[in-house]
Amino acid sequence: MSSRKVGCSSVELKMTTMFHAAHKSLSKTKQICKLKRGPIGRGDTDIWNGELFQVPPLPPTIRAVCNGKAFVHWTEQRMRGPGESQYRNIRHHSAAEKYMEQAVILYGNKEKCYLPIGRHSYPFQFQLPSVIPSSFEGDHGYIRFWIKGTIEKNRRTYHVTKLPFTVISPLDLNKLPAANEPVHIAKCKKLCCLCCLTGPITASLSLAKRGYVPGEPIRIEAEILNMSSRKVGCSSVELKMTTMFHAAHKSLSKTKQICKLKRGPIGRGDTDIWNGELFQVPPLPPSFLIGCDIIDVRYILELRVEPLGPAFDLTVPVEILLGTVPIQQVMYENQPRGDQHVTHASHLQQPSSVHMLPRQPAELFCNPAHSRCTPPGFNGRLGYRCQGQRHENSRASAGHGYSPSNTSSPHSTISSQSTQMRYSSQYAESVFGKTDIHDEDDSEGTRGQLKFAPSYIYYNIWNK
Repeated sequence: MSSRKVGCSSVELKMTTMFHAAHKSLSKTKQICKLKRGPIGRGDTDIWNGELFQVPPLPPTIRAVCNGKAFVHWTEQRMRGPGESQYRNIRHHSAAEKYMEQAVILYGNKEKCYLPIGRHSYPFQFQLPSVIPSSFEGDHGYIRFWIKGTIEKNRRTYHVTKLPFTVISPLDLNKLPAANEPVHIAKCKKLCCLCCLTGPITASLSLAKRGYVPGEPIRIEAEILNMSSRKVGCSSVELKMTTMFHAAHKSLSKTKQICKLKRGPIGRGDTDIWNGELFQVPPLPPSFLIGCDIIDVRYILELRVEPLGPAFDLTVPVEILLGTVPIQQVMYENQPRGDQHVTHASHLQQPSSVHMLPRQPAELFCNPAHSRCTPPGFNGRLGYRCQGQRHENSRASAGHGYSPSNTSSPHSTISSQSTQMRYSSQYAESVFGKTDIHDEDDSEGTRGQLKFAPSYIYYNIWNK
C-alpha cells in the first residue's frame, strides 16, 4: 500500500555456523539457495500459493580419520544379599587412553563440487606422535590404531571403511643393562610321604642373558636332580606372558602360556640335564608396552618339574625382556660351547648313587587356545619360518646401535672368534591370531578389515 513499486520478492535458505573458541565465538552465514518472484506494483498484492522450495543436495564429502587409543574393560560378579533374596552384583572396570585423532578432508571442501562417475584415488598422510606404544590385542584390552574413511552426503554418512595398522615402538635391548646379564636361579623342594620327608628335588635354570627378540632362539641350560623317593613325571620349560590391565581403582592380572618345551620322566636318584636346547621366541609384542599407562606386559621363562603323586610342582621362573632391536654381541651355536661356564645344581654335594640320564629329546608344544599356535611355516621344533614382507637389516659399526630400517646390505653379520652369525628380519603376524576389532563407534554397515592381528618384527638368525 506504499507509494512505491516493489522490485521483487524472494525466499532464501541460509546456513549459520557458529565457531567457538575459548573466550570468543564467530558467526558466519551463507546463502544455500533462493526462490525469486517479480515486481509488485503500487496497491497490488502478490500471493505465494504453495510454491515448492526444493533444498538442493549438499556436495559429497570424503573424509579420512586416523585414530589411536588404548582401552581396558572387565567385569566382576558377586552374589549379595541373604538367603533367597540374593542378587547378582556386576561391577564394571574400565579405562582408556587416546594417542591421536587426526582428520583430513580428501574431497568436498568447496561449496560446489560433485564427484563424477568413475574410480578416484586421493593420497593422504598422517604424522604419528613421537611417543606411542606398540599395538596390542588382549583378552581384556587393546592398544589399537586405525584409519576410517567415510563418504558423507546431505549430512548423512553413507559409506564407512575401517583399516587397522600396526605400530611398533622401538625397545632397544642394547640400552637396557639387564638385558645382557647372565641369569642363574636354583630352587630345592622336599616331598612329604605321609609323615616322612623324602630327599629333595633340586632344579636350576641358566640363561646367557635376559634380553631377546622375536625369532631369536633361547639357549636353555638346566639341571634337575631327583633325590626324592618318587619318580618325576616330566619336566618342561614354558614361555608365559603376564598382562596387567589397570583401571581407575583396580588392576587385573592375566597369565597365559605361549608355548612349552617338554621332556620325559626322571627316575629316583637320576639327574636330567638340558644342555643347550633351543627355544625360539614367536612373534610377540615388546615388554612393558612403553607409552601406555593402562596395559603392561611381562614375559616369564619357567622351568617346571612335575613329581608323580600328591605334590606341588617345583617351578623356577626367570623374567626375560623382549625387545625389537637385538643385542649387538648376540651369538649362538647349535652345539654347546666347551668354554661356556654354567653353574649347575650338580655342583652341590651329591651322593655317589646319582645316575645321569641319557640326553632326552625335547618336544615343543604351543597353547591350543591360540589360533596361530601352528601357523604356516611352523617347523614344529624350533619355531617359525614366517611368510610375509621381508626387511633386510644392516649392522652399524661397533659401539653404535642399529635400526631395522637400515637396508644397506642384504644380510647383517655378527661375528666373534667362535662363531659368525647372519640375520634378516621381516614382519610376522602375532602368535595369538586375529581378533574382532568392532567397537562402539562402528555401525552395522562398517566395512573393511574388521578381523585384525598386529604384525611384529621377527628375526631370522642362522650360522654363516
